[in-house]
Amino acid sequence: MNSKTLTFSLAHLPILKQQAFNLLDVLRLVDITTIIPTKARWLSIFANALGYKDWGTLQHSANAYVHNSNNKIFVPENLSSIADSIYISLGDANVQINDLTNAIISIGTNEEKISNDVSPEFTLIPPTTYILEFGPKYAYEHPLLEYMWAYVRKQTVDDLVKQYAFHMKQKRAGLSKSDMKAQYLDVYPSSGVKVKDLLDSLVQGGYVDIKDEKVGISERGRNFIRGYLTDEFGEEWSDWWAKFTKLYSEIPFKVISNKWDHYIKLYSLGLSPKEAVENHYWSSFEKRIAEAFSNQAKKQFNTAEFSLHQTQRYFLFTPLFFLNNHNIGLKLNDIELTFIGPDWANPTESINVARFVPNKHYVSGYCGDKALSRGWLQPIPEDITEFKVTYIWTSKQNNFKRTEHTVTYNLFDSPNSDNWLFGPRVINECVTNEYAFSSLATLTDGIKLSEDEIRNLDRVKAGIHYLDINADRVLIDEQKNLTASNPYSISMLYDF
Repeated sequence: MNSKTLTFSLAHLPILKQQAFNLLDVLRLVDITTIIPTKARWLSIFANALGYKDWGTLQHSANAYVHNSNNKIFVPENLSSIADSIYISLGDANVQINDLTNAIISIGTNEEKISNDVSPEFTLIPPTTYILEFGPKYAYEHPLLEYMWAYVRKQTVDDLVKQYAFHMKQKRAGLSKSDMKAQYLDVYPSSGVKVKDLLDSLVQGGYVDIKDEKVGISERGRNFIRGYLTDEFGEEWSDWWAKFTKLYSEIPFKVISNKWDHYIKLYSLGLSPKEAVENHYWSSFEKRIAEAFSNQAKKQFNTAEFSLHQTQRYFLFTPLFFLNNHNIGLKLNDIELTFIGPDWANPTESINVARFVPNKHYVSGYCGDKALSRGWLQPIPEDITEFKVTYIWTSKQNNFKRTEHTVTYNLFDSPNSDNWLFGPRVINECVTNEYAFSSLATLTDGIKLSEDEIRNLDRVKAGIHYLDINADRVLIDEQKNLTASNPYSISMLYDF
């Protein structure tokens, strides 16, 4: 997690350090985690959550904050990133983010607590009841639960029985009967130790759920397996996790997910931290996408270098128009695109149209060198969090209706503070198409639909809130919520 760097008053530094130790005490006393780092390690974890490399860097940076008057760090807008960072650094998947967030609130100053809608007296109380989890009743059930955790989402009981029996058959290959029994591999679909009997026992124990005739591992089962495979997130896991997260942080724009099952699986398979991280490198295709984007930016801004890491936000405009079957063979010189938007968003060169993807229905707008450019890139002014543009598509020969496509973009920062690139074709939490169209038949695939059915079309649900089609023109009005991303995440633009 690349946290935003939080600044504060130099005079607030002693209070901040005391808050760090108070939080460590709360984590210990309230049993939020069983992993209690040394004080030195904890200070680094705490500083990292505030956006600093370590506590020494935080202290050094504080000297520059002599004129800063901010004394409120643990306020609502900062809590999520701070909690996520601490969660990842601790390496304990049993930690509940809500509990960790409440622990952070509890060590705040009176002003910080009030900003979080709690009283100045807000504290956390240690648990009075403990539940010990010993796992499934029979040793034969452990491998089945582990198999389900790794490979099964939701499937029928019969399919699971067949698949697990086949899995066991492969594991038994070449082993003696005594070795099979010692490793709990003598499991069969209809004799001896039966898969169905093991499954029934796991259901009774609450480790597996059956719903709508589909079987899947329960949350209790997941929690047990996570602890089982990591020795309850013991020393060996902690060492592996620390090395893994350090290597992972070196991958540009990548952040550790809060869902760790995939990482735990890599650990359980015996992969080293380096081998596990290699599973998460950007692909060669994604690297080529980022390189192509950089070349476009260098050409557009007439510069020898354009870093993939920017401190300023940029928007990649990629207008797209969908031609119906009747117009799929339309020549490009018949199609015109006009752009209306704020001054900062206007391209510095004339807008042209081209077909950049194999699907000939799609026509794209671009500026500059066709071999390099996809759309156009513009720096976003610092104070802009929302703006509106209109793309107007017309045919010189009136082969399709004048189409005015108005889009309001709402821009949101990413939890990963390294991200800086916005655009409808830049992947974020909600990837959506943003193409314009000149007929209702294009939208509905030629099928006659009711108004409610039209509302439920993916293209409409992607953000369209007003649609007006008559004999002469089409008006499309939609709203997009975009989260900052990065050049490795651009989708469906560059063809190689």
